[in-house]
Amino acid sequence: MAELDKLLAKMIQIGAERAVLQSDQPLYIEVQQEKKQGPLLPMAHLFQIIREITPVDQRHKLALQGQLQFHYQSPQGVFHVLVIRDKDGLNVTLRPGARFHQSLDLEFDTYSDLQGIASMDGGTLQGQTVLLQPERNDSGMGSASTLPIELYGFNGGACFLALPWAIAHSVWWLVGVICGAVVLGMFVPFLGLFAVAIPFIAGVLGNEAAWKNREWDSIEEFKQVQKIWTWWGIGAFGFFSIVSLLIAVSNS
Repeated sequence: MAELDKLLAKMIQIGAERAVLQSDQPLYIEVQQEKKQGPLLPMAHLFQIIREITPVDQRHKLALQGQLQFHYQSPQGVFHVLVIRDKDGLNVTLRPGARFHQSLDLEFDTYSDLQGIASMDGGTLQGQTVLLQPERNDSGMGSASTLPIELYGFNGGACFLALPWAIAHSVWWLVGVICGAVVLGMFVPFLGLFAVAIPFIAGVLGNEAAWKNREWDSIEEFKQVQKIWTWWGIGAFGFFSIVSLLIAVSNS
């Protein structure tokens, strides 16, 4: 946050109208229609900076495509923040003062679109945080879906209950891999050892596969459902482990 506050202090010092920060692009500050270029901002670094100043109850929206506006109270005063998340990453416009920009229902696929919206005049602030566009949830769209950053990680349900989990989430390629491994093991036993790796592969790829192959109302719903699958998976693993141990003991 200190890094951002230094930028905002510089804006006040030179009387800048706005600063534009874009993923993997140099930032620039606009002063009397003249652009002063700054350092390049990697996506991960920009996301971390903006996440720190975004209201806590709105941070999950940074992982979804769309627009978000809010005010940031810095030591230099109040700044209006416009965040646009598209398929190319984050585009952030910072302006001194407390004026919001009116929004149109547009797709933001180019940098020129960002500049056009950032230069629009607007009305006054009506609330602390305003979401200009409805959240666009792209789950269930196959290869066109993008896994939100908040869902990166290992899927325990997919690991422990690979086959039923894959069927429930329409991950048919995983169903095919599991069935193929079973059939292969019947005819070529030593190749059936490949099946041992399937749960770990399912766990690593599970979140992305589930997001792409099934529609979800929200990130929160996704997390809750996967949490249930994980607990059922742990329970099933524990149950069968105990049963297997008892059988082994009784046969010894």
